Amino acid sequence: MTKAIALTYTAAKDFRAEIAYVALAACVGMALVYGFNLYKVIDQTIALRTVQSQEVALQSSLSGLNTQYLDLSSKITPDSLRQYGFSQGQVAEYITRDSSENSVALR
Repeated sequence: MTKAIALTYTAAKDFRAEIAYVALAACVGMALVYGFNLYKVIDQTIALRTVQSQEVALQSSLSGLNTQYLDLSSKITPDSLRQYGFSQGQVAEYITRDSSENSVALR
């Protein structure tokens, strides 16, 4: 048993520098992965904030357009349409309903 411990100690002592370099390289690699992931999180957060600000701008623009639409549509009356030459439409022809069409619609 002491011989196995001595061999392990000797191997570890001989390769101590290589073991330290491997451990250091692993730490540097993990730090790079952490830095990359941190960058991606910050980048996605900035992109999300940009999209949210654009959404707010579009919502306010749409609200203004809705207000204008409601304002204009409330001013439309049959009398105001007659001023522009519009008149009440007349139905020229009705579409007849066939009994075969009803059976297709019911299926």
